[in-house]
Amino acid sequence: MTGASLERKTERFYKDYSDYQSDDTSQPSRHSESSMHRPVVCSGCGAVQHNNRWSWGIRPADFNETHCPACLRIQDRLPAGILTVRGDCFRGHRNEILHLIRSTVNKTGKQHPLKRIMDMEYDDIEAVFTFTDAQLPREIGDALQQSYEGELEYRYNREGTILRVIWQR
Repeated sequence: MTGASLERKTERFYKDYSDYQSDDTSQPSRHSESSMHRPVVCSGCGAVQHNNRWSWGIRPADFNETHCPACLRIQDRLPAGILTVRGDCFRGHRNEILHLIRSTVNKTGKQHPLKRIMDMEYDDIEAVFTFTDAQLPREIGDALQQSYEGELEYRYNREGTILRVIWQR
């Protein structure tokens, strides 16, 4: 696998997905009006939505079941953020950089169930990560910049729905 093939592979994420919204309230209701005030549990990951907020918690006794926006993104293979890490620094510090990324994802994911890593592909030249949330790759890019310096770039697609973060050194 070469860096160029990873770049081409992630270009498919720049298609127009304007009807897909990532906020909690944008998902179509699959419940009757009378049951709308009960908590919702994601059948994929077990996250609980109560008062329009998704969190990890104890499954309530009386709940509706659906998929959370993060599980829908994973199912549809539709990331909200893409992080590309490349350069000599990645080659020389690959294990440390991957550890920084994983620990940031784990730390954030404990508080925010909608912020998850979807996929990861890497070779000796670069690594490409996809995320269910646009802020997580931004946080990781900032952490890489703080730890290793280098060049950090943020780009949104035309519709402003997908953030691509590129860090290199």
